[in-house]
Amino acid sequence: MPPKPAPRLLTPADPPRDRSRFTTTHLTLLVVPIVLWLLCSWLRPAPAIVVPPPPAVTAPTAEIAPAPAVQQKAAPPAPPAADNAVAQQDPLVNYPRADSTWGDVLNPQKLIPAEGYTAYYLDTGQSRSRHVADDGRPRSMSQTLDYVMPAYTPEPHHLRHTEQTEHIRVPDVDAQIPYGIPAYRFAAYWVGRLHVPQRARYHLNLTQRSGISRVLLDKHILMTGKPMGSRLTFELEAGDHLVEIEYTNDESSANFQLYLDAEIPEVRVADLPATLAALALPTNTVVYLVDVHGSDAPNDSIRLYAPLDGTPYILLLNSRRAVQWTLNGRPPAVVVYNLANRGSRVHADGRVPLLTWGEGIGTAPPDEAQNPPRKPECECRQDGFYCRERNLTLYDYATAIRQLTGYPLAGFNHDDSVRELAIPAILVTAQDLAPGEKIVREINEQRIYCYRTLSR
Repeated sequence: MPPKPAPRLLTPADPPRDRSRFTTTHLTLLVVPIVLWLLCSWLRPAPAIVVPPPPAVTAPTAEIAPAPAVQQKAAPPAPPAADNAVAQQDPLVNYPRADSTWGDVLNPQKLIPAEGYTAYYLDTGQSRSRHVADDGRPRSMSQTLDYVMPAYTPEPHHLRHTEQTEHIRVPDVDAQIPYGIPAYRFAAYWVGRLHVPQRARYHLNLTQRSGISRVLLDKHILMTGKPMGSRLTFELEAGDHLVEIEYTNDESSANFQLYLDAEIPEVRVADLPATLAALALPTNTVVYLVDVHGSDAPNDSIRLYAPLDGTPYILLLNSRRAVQWTLNGRPPAVVVYNLANRGSRVHADGRVPLLTWGEGIGTAPPDEAQNPPRKPECECRQDGFYCRERNLTLYDYATAIRQLTGYPLAGFNHDDSVRELAIPAILVTAQDLAPGEKIVREINEQRIYCYRTLSR
């Protein structure tokens, strides 16, 4: 069948042979109104486009403003909005303020410790658990379904114990909190002061498996409710800031911990030597390594006692689980510690530089008393020099630490889970490194002789 010719605009086609189709008259009646409407729209003047005048106080951006031929005095910039100006001075202004806190009842004298926190442990007298009654017996099914935990307001007579603590933490217990408080009736309030030397970013890490909490900083509510595992980052101005935490447990077990720390620069392993070199440490600086699995203390802390000599030192802290490191004695020149899944922290003098690295050291220091250095079997073949795998020596380990930091290893501690350590447990001397160094030297001599022989 030959192709149909393309229809021409506004040109009626030949009358169709089929009487059931539209006629030319029908098509004309359909098209004429459309044409008239289009002509009306075309003849009608276009509406004016209203362009709002530019704000008098807003200068054009550098991308669109041409450079003036003559330097002119620019109009003063518009001041920032009131809330932005306040936010620049007080980063907490965007967080709501509390009308009152538990401290109004438990600490009316407003006594704030110079360091750490004062902890107030309370027995609410009423079970906050949906499944446990006030007397500790299980609730009935109907009681469980109808139960709604009322809001808790502390009373002075609820207080059972007060203590000074370095950490905000409730140990993971099944039923009984220390001081004779059942977990399902337990509440706690912590108050302390956070000293910020200069404006900086801070991280708040909260682990809460049960209960309701409220975290306040300078009376501003940072977190509230059941945040479970939460992480918050914000800026703080230099100065002292009031820290308050309110916690009410609502289960037959309790677990709660909160860490508030300044943001610490994290370095890659490859960048660590250059980062330490930039600190321009004394040339006689040495490295002490502490390598542990974790802590067996309820608050995951390990107290470290510094070396007794006066040599400047880098403290390298390595753990497989999160540890709260506390330094005592002569401060190190710098502390480098792994994050152990971002839960580890170092509590030290604010003047001690801190560096974090996510990788850490995967290999523990070798115990040469149990596994003395042994020279492997080596042979020279036509296609090269080959040695069997040899055991790790203290010399190998010290060499790796030197490559990692740029400074020599002077001693180390290696343990499973502990609460305190004196640095170092094992000194590393040239005599200790000699057996491993001899093995490396002899293997290198054999390798050189082999390739000389093969090249003849």
